[in-house]
Amino acid sequence: MKKAVRNFLLLNLLVITLAIVIYAVGYEYDNANKLYPELYYFAYDAAITVYGKRWERISAVIIVLCGLVDVVAVFIWIRNKQRINKNILDITKEKL
Repeated sequence: MKKAVRNFLLLNLLVITLAIVIYAVGYEYDNANKLYPELYYFAYDAAITVYGKRWERISAVIIVLCGLVDVVAVFIWIRNKQRINKNILDITKEKL
């Protein structure tokens, strides 16, 4: 059980690190080559040109997908525990 939780957390850490690396490398690439500048509106009528917004969106999608996969994995784990032990929230019974 502990090994599964450890692997689950390591996989999440790997995905988050991957998202950060994708953003950092993509931002630096866009900034160095002056590719795909986008307007960032910081007020109603004022904007500046920034680089790397597309990489920011890609990283956000990766992290959201990782969160959705985590939720599904936790639900599957809970359902399997319910199949084995009828009441997983009961703290008075000894677990298998």
